[in-house]
Amino acid sequence: AHYQARIPATDGWHTARLLPEDFGRPDWTPADSLDVGLRLENVNAIYMAPDLSDETGGYAELKVKAVELMAAE
Repeated sequence: AHYQARIPATDGWHTARLLPEDFGRPDWTPADSLDVGLRLENVNAIYMAPDLSDETGGYAELKVKAVELMAAE
């Protein structure tokens, strides 16, 4: 399954902290795809991409200084 979270664009560096409940399924997810919720034990990849579309086009520059995955407290 695919889950995503959107982080607003900024002009400078900032820190974003996301929790599993911040992620949802995108609109293009097939209706017959089972939604079991984001389970961290099933995550085998993380992708980061700018929020662009074929309809709006545009330009984006994505810079990531660090990614830290932390276990629940």
